[in-house]
Amino acid sequence: MNVKRWSIPVERTYEAPEGTGGAPRAIRSDRRVDLVERDGRFHVYVDGRMVVHKEHEGELTFGIGRFGCVISRTVDDWELSVGGKRIGDFPSVFPVALHTNPPPPPEAEAAPIRLHVSPRLIALVATLFAIVAAVQLLSSRSSSAPAPEWHEVRSSSGRYGAELPGTPDEKSGTHTSGAMTLTLHEQSARVADRGAFGVLWADLPTNADGTLPIRDDELVTMCTLATNAFLAGATGFVASPADLQVADKSAVREPSAVGCQVAGTAERAWRFADLLSSTALHPRRLRVEVRGTVIGARLYVRAVVVESDGASGADARRFFNGVKIDPAG
Repeated sequence: MNVKRWSIPVERTYEAPEGTGGAPRAIRSDRRVDLVERDGRFHVYVDGRMVVHKEHEGELTFGIGRFGCVISRTVDDWELSVGGKRIGDFPSVFPVALHTNPPPPPEAEAAPIRLHVSPRLIALVATLFAIVAAVQLLSSRSSSAPAPEWHEVRSSSGRYGAELPGTPDEKSGTHTSGAMTLTLHEQSARVADRGAFGVLWADLPTNADGTLPIRDDELVTMCTLATNAFLAGATGFVASPADLQVADKSAVREPSAVGCQVAGTAERAWRFADLLSSTALHPRRLRVEVRGTVIGARLYVRAVVVESDGASGADARRFFNGVKIDPAG
């Protein structure tokens, strides 16, 4: 693309002709007019800004303020007139640059910045501040609320004792996976927003040959059913039971007992206070730990889902150490 550029300063101040009845009008004396040709097409810039112009019979017409301007072709040059007065030529000997791409237009003077704030925007900002203040208040109340006290609970039907916070919930349900069906009984509780803790138990069905289902795969299936049942009951704390990312799922065989274990992480349910924390974009992961033990013909499961901080870790250790199984009732 061939580009030619000519420049000429407007060095005089022009007033309206006498007798027009109006106050004198003037344009600044330091204006600069650029005439740019790109591949045969002309463009007009005033102080570095392209202006709209019209082409008619060899003339380019445009405006500076209230003044009409004309660039007309003479025999050898282009002539610039402002307000009907000729002020100079764009001589053909004026420096001409040939470029493969058009040079940037001359820098324009910075226009004054005018801010207009609408009443609706002010109302919106005020509403947002009110919401943030409310979130901070709710968050501070939540964090300052005392955690429920731990106390010992006993289950006569389950034949165990445990330490749990607050008032535990109790429920029962039947759960199936393949050929395995368990009726799980659960007693669980939560510590504020730090964790959920539960004891689950089930009487084991016997196989067709009268043996207990204690093969490794059967033990893992039983622990999986108990884990799913426990997480489903903690939906106010866990975002989705199906979100469990398992790090370990295995059978456990010790000299005195057999059992199973599940360990992994789950996504914490979103809270309103997360608006003020990084968890709004990166939800916090919760630690899930499930330990199952077969005693006699009964499966006992201790399950926790907690935050990964120190306080929650202490709660988990207290819970695991506080469960005491009494097979004799």
